[in-house]
Amino acid sequence: MTDIQNIETRKPSYLRMMIRSFITIIATGVAIFALAGRLDYWQGWLFFVTFFILMLIIAVFFAKRQDLMRERVKPGPGVKWWDKIILAVHVPLSFSVSFLAALDAGRFHWSVRLPLFLYPVMFVLVLAGYCILAGFRCPDGFPLCAYSFSNHNFNYHNPHLS
Repeated sequence: MTDIQNIETRKPSYLRMMIRSFITIIATGVAIFALAGRLDYWQGWLFFVTFFILMLIIAVFFAKRQDLMRERVKPGPGVKWWDKIILAVHVPLSFSVSFLAALDAGRFHWSVRLPLFLYPVMFVLVLAGYCILAGFRCPDGFPLCAYSFSNHNFNYHNPHLS
């Protein structure tokens, strides 16, 4: 059996990746509300519902690009070393921020309360960050770097520098 066939046989199926992703979302929601110590933690519900909807969008988007999703979930040979570091650090940090926020805002109230008008602003910024990380292309006039989703090497493309 060739190396390419070995790599192909080790890649998880699309259905298995989706099931694992949805279990992760449910477990994250359970952890957030357990850490918050209450179910009326509205910021937790907002995060959970948004995270769930984004996962549904990504699932639909990847349904026709299953090979690309397999590559994103488990990058193969040729991935640059910094991409491996970013992937290894991003996921645990993302979860730890959510869990720390649940402990703070939901249970212990370590930090001061933010003015209510800041929540929609922060929500939009977090949502934009998730969209960029998920690989959606920003409009050409958008001042941030557009993430090139179709490029299999995780390369960033800034249309203003082209």
